[in-house]
Amino acid sequence: MKPEGWLDDEAELVPDPDAQKPSDWDEDMDGEWEAPMVSNPACESAPGCGEWKRPQIKNPKYKGKWKAPMIDNPEYQVQIRLCTKCDLCPRSNKFVRTVR
Repeated sequence: MKPEGWLDDEAELVPDPDAQKPSDWDEDMDGEWEAPMVSNPACESAPGCGEWKRPQIKNPKYKGKWKAPMIDNPEYQVQIRLCTKCDLCPRSNKFVRTVR
């Protein structure tokens, strides 16, 4: 839940009102001067400023991504090929023996 008194419309950082452009600043070489950013004084009296995001806490019971456990299947049958021909040969399926 968002804390009471949170300032949604205020920025966390604002340009420093006391900052002055350096005397040797050249607009052509250095570009437009921007004042350094400082903490917003309005945010110091409030619980916070800017967009509020729900804090995330770590789950101490998290064990990582779930994987299905491997269990024995009594219905599984292994097939052993006894043919010496290649796997592409249509006759290779003729000599298949099922082992339990």
